[in-house]
Amino acid sequence: MKVEELKEQARRHEQREEWQKAFDLYTTALGSQSEDEAPDIALLNRVGDIQTRLGQIDGAVGHYEQAIDLYLEAELPNNAIAICKKVLRNLPDRPVFFLRMGQIRASQGFLTDARQNFLEYAERQTAVGDVESALNALIEFVELSPEDVEIRQGLASQLESHDRTEEAVQQYRETYRRLVILGRDEEAAEVSEKIQEIDPETALPDPEEIRTRNRRKNLKTWSWSLPVWVGSRRPIGMRRRVWMPSGSSSPRLPCPPRPTRA
Repeated sequence: MKVEELKEQARRHEQREEWQKAFDLYTTALGSQSEDEAPDIALLNRVGDIQTRLGQIDGAVGHYEQAIDLYLEAELPNNAIAICKKVLRNLPDRPVFFLRMGQIRASQGFLTDARQNFLEYAERQTAVGDVESALNALIEFVELSPEDVEIRQGLASQLESHDRTEEAVQQYRETYRRLVILGRDEEAAEVSEKIQEIDPETALPDPEEIRTRNRRKNLKTWSWSLPVWVGSRRPIGMRRRVWMPSGSSSPRLPCPPRPTRA
């Protein structure tokens, strides 16, 4: 029997709420796909839905995770996010999908949303006593969003409270450096005191030295972004600068020459 015929029969059983029969046919349809065919992501998603109804939670989660991975491979992150949200609605005891959402949102550049997802995951893991997973998630987030000094400082405090002193000092040092760059000197001084309190041998660079290094780094990055011209020729594709008369929408004339000094 062809895959589409199996899926159609399964849908009829769904309409009659015959979930096991629908699941059996959908599973057969999945197994009938050849290796040359593109994976049927919607079918994986549907099998996960049926398994959720049947109480086969681990199997459902496995199929949802497969669908998420395939959507990401197909560069359809919003579809992957939609599955994560659905799982959390139906299976709220699976907070790992908050972590998946955070990772996806961070890859899209939506760091505010990613922050919320990572924090939610960390809070839930802490609530069930899995502090290690919570801390690892926060470490992952500050690597994805290094400018977030508030999360980094909170992470340092959590590491300190769980006797991970060396890692805590590392995060406090980076917090101190970034606060100096941001000009938040009073907060930087407080972090400096905290570092000296837990590790008196740690030497911190002078704030002005940090700012100087940062300016040099930015200058170097900026200089590499400038176009390189050979002789008097402009790079290919760069238009000649033109002068647009007031009220004109079609520039025609070259820029007027600069006035020369007398």
